[in-house]
Amino acid sequence: LISKDFEYAEVAVDGDADGEVAAGGKVSLKPKLRAGVAYTRDWYNLAADLDLTENEALAFEDPTQYLSVGGEVDLAGWAQLRAGLRTNLAGESNVVSLGAGVSPFGIHFDLAAMMDVSDPEKELGLALETGFYF
Repeated sequence: LISKDFEYAEVAVDGDADGEVAAGGKVSLKPKLRAGVAYTRDWYNLAADLDLTENEALAFEDPTQYLSVGGEVDLAGWAQLRAGLRTNLAGESNVVSLGAGVSPFGIHFDLAAMMDVSDPEKELGLALETGFYF
């Protein structure tokens, strides 16, 4: 909730006989405000989130202000299907995500994929998760 600046010092590069130094600098961390809403029923969930403030990039990225919407359908309590969309209101990225999970006998497997439809080479991902319920 409180902004803070962190400074980092110049440091000698290890193993460099020429005495090179990595430059120092400053990183500023500021609060990010986000609002969300969700609707849950027995067999489906719907959710939406909105960044209320534009988020400054830490390095070479563009600023972001995301609007995300998504939903999940639970089939018979052991199979889940998900879809979502995240758009950057401060830029041009539109990321689509799809996922599926199965949870038989206390074991959970989940596979998800995401891609920036505006520029697939910019953002592309795949995730596999496993878990156990007891």
